[in-house]
Amino acid sequence: MPRVPIGSRELRMLVETVKLAEEIKPNQQAKRIVFRKHRILGTDVDRVLTAIFYNAMRRLGIIDKVISDATKVPNVLILDPWLRAALRVVTNLLLFDRISDKLKRFLKWKIADYISVMTHPYVGMYYWRVFDEIEKYETKPKNKDEELELKYLLPSWFISKMRSLLGDSEAEELFKALNTRLPISVRVNTLKASVEEVAGELRKLGKNPMVSSYVPVVVKFDRPLDFDNTRIYKKGKVVIQEEAAAAASILLNPKPGETVVDMCAASGGKTTHIAELMKNRGIIYAFDIDKYRIRRMKELIRRTGVRIVKIFKEDANRAPEILGEEVADKVMLDAPCTASGTIMKKP
Repeated sequence: MPRVPIGSRELRMLVETVKLAEEIKPNQQAKRIVFRKHRILGTDVDRVLTAIFYNAMRRLGIIDKVISDATKVPNVLILDPWLRAALRVVTNLLLFDRISDKLKRFLKWKIADYISVMTHPYVGMYYWRVFDEIEKYETKPKNKDEELELKYLLPSWFISKMRSLLGDSEAEELFKALNTRLPISVRVNTLKASVEEVAGELRKLGKNPMVSSYVPVVVKFDRPLDFDNTRIYKKGKVVIQEEAAAAASILLNPKPGETVVDMCAASGGKTTHIAELMKNRGIIYAFDIDKYRIRRMKELIRRTGVRIVKIFKEDANRAPEILGEEVADKVMLDAPCTASGTIMKKP
């Protein structure tokens, strides 16, 4: 465990974050909401709890199996949400991290008190009993898939599927790659800044920025960075986005003055990039059905200074009915997918 002291308050924040991560996606957004609420964003405590939280998310498949065995329930989703979140935190810390006896006592007693308040005293009593079962639990892989699941912290169903598609040798190379920690990538908002300006700001922050060889407006740098307290982020000069995502808008090649329909648009990364490539001239009709992601898209549009987006909280299948036919010069469709390529950074 890191040297930053972790006590009952920090454990409560972890439980709250894990619970909210079920309700809000991506899970780093849930983390930001809770950490901002408790005023720890950008602190040493933030960095320690972030590491623990992401490790728990990566191990979730194994963690839930342990909880299912310890509680004798076939599916952990049956459990009370606060209880489920607490048991996920407990299992992660007890079985996969070295923690002090003092922290174990906090986990057992303080978290039992906490979830009793958040739900019902009986839930806290039940948690207290299950805690002992988890503490003495031994992970014993029953087959090759479970052995690889424990080694690479990837879901066993995913491991099984990849082994069947790729064979053992190539599948294991993939598993190793998915355990590689990537640098942070940001796309420079060319409406407000240049790549050189952003790279210079990152150097001042002690980072080692590197411009992508594939997408010239993407800059990569070493972790971590407290974006919420970084000028280039708050001023809308950068957008957190990977190379592959940024490449899509470049391939679309939108021109100033054109009409573009962006289907499945929220949370707006590609939408704002398209607007930048159009130099804020023309019109982008953005369709999505997720109100929370639309809310984030509106904030991103505001922060980046984009003025040409009209949002529709509608199924994109209705776009011809709403807009009329033959109105678009270009269409972007980034449909919801397996997201398997993001496992290493968004478990």
